[in-house]
Amino acid sequence: MIRRILALARAGFAHHLAGGAFPVAPLVVHGSVGAVGALLVRDDLGPFAYALVTLSVTAALVALPLLGDLAPLLRADPADEWLAAQPTTGRELRLARSLVAIAVVAGLAAASLLPAALFAPEGWSLADRIALFAAGVGLALTVAAGLLALLATLGGRAESGLVLLQTLLFGGIVAGGLVGLRHVPEIARVARLEDGPAWLPWLPSAWFASGVVGDALPACAAAASALVLLVLAPSAPAPRALRRGALSAVLAPVHALAARLWVRREERAGFELVAALLPLERDVILRTYPLAGIPLAFLAAGARDAGPEREALLALLLFAPPVWLPVLLVHVPASASHAARWILDGAPLDPKALHSGARKAVAVRFLVPLYALLFGLAAWQADLDFAARLVLPAALAGWLVLGPLYERCVRDLPLARAPDDLLVEMDWTGSMIALGAAAVVAAVAAWKLLDTWPAALAAAMVLAGLAVARDLGARRGPSVGITGHS
Repeated sequence: MIRRILALARAGFAHHLAGGAFPVAPLVVHGSVGAVGALLVRDDLGPFAYALVTLSVTAALVALPLLGDLAPLLRADPADEWLAAQPTTGRELRLARSLVAIAVVAGLAAASLLPAALFAPEGWSLADRIALFAAGVGLALTVAAGLLALLATLGGRAESGLVLLQTLLFGGIVAGGLVGLRHVPEIARVARLEDGPAWLPWLPSAWFASGVVGDALPACAAAASALVLLVLAPSAPAPRALRRGALSAVLAPVHALAARLWVRREERAGFELVAALLPLERDVILRTYPLAGIPLAFLAAGARDAGPEREALLALLLFAPPVWLPVLLVHVPASASHAARWILDGAPLDPKALHSGARKAVAVRFLVPLYALLFGLAAWQADLDFAARLVLPAALAGWLVLGPLYERCVRDLPLARAPDDLLVEMDWTGSMIALGAAAVVAAVAAWKLLDTWPAALAAAMVLAGLAVARDLGARRGPSVGITGHS
């Protein structure tokens, strides 16, 4: 029995590794975040406060991938029906899947816990550091068990709610990095659980932080319960197919207007294909939508600012979407139904027109609602006049940037590749730095120069003219860097 369980577990690890789900990238990110966070607060916090901060960071970092790429660890495996026909029992399959999930979750937690234990404040003994590491692993398993219970309760429904939760969590992590140091003196005054606010005892990381400094009973009970749930509970149901939601209904008039007045006849196939299907691709949504939490994080970071400082931050938010675009654009060829690409390969379509329509679909389906969201945030935080003056130049600048970024990032036909087999041939670090610097320059220039309606309208007219000229040139010139085959 044990041999069969271990063999199934090895197969499970091989499956995740072959599918690209083995969390190599999260391990690197978690280790970096854990090390930086520990070094920033180690000299200012006592034992309980330091454990509370580092364990809270670990819990958030573990929950984020478990809601995204690693969610299949907690869900039913599509191969379960085939495995059930093999000489194994249901209990062996469940134990093997539990072993894989526990090992991966513990590995994720260890990536941020090792630097947290290594860089613990002076005076911590080896036993204290081991206790912090053990508490962090127990907390990670508790988080995984809680998410398993949540997914099982939802039964494959409310996928948009899970994406929203992931977005808020991602924004919270970024916001914590931006404004967390402001609250270090307040956190430093919390020497034990009873000294904190009334909501602190409800925080799981507080239970395990108490375990590090002496009261280990709640932490041990929570970790033991989590282990029992992960081992004995069945996997959560597989997610249901995504359906068109309220956003599609809201964008329907914009879509119809663009199809009638903007999209040429030969572009309609690419436009309708991408606009209808790309928002329904689960991997694309899980990997791109949570990045919308970044504007929310910056807004939270500047919540105390007022006057010109807040307007400068909001201008930066309005001009920031091009920094996010490469992450979205590399997923334009991604589809769970990529095996049907023969339909595109055999269709009498010009690949150039197909990509041109797809590019316009990305603008309508993704950029329009994003700029509408940023416009609402700017109007709420500053005033309607400020938001209205800057949003149109910002949106036109985003459309102008979309063209060259599309040619650089999209390396195959739309919806024609497996999500884990995307072609990405670019210097991410250099590209992100360049786009970020350009966004800052454009935002500062707009904030300083577009302070009147005549200036804002003149800038919008110039950018619109450039967009029209580029569109006319694209009809005549060749498409650069985009392939139509694998």
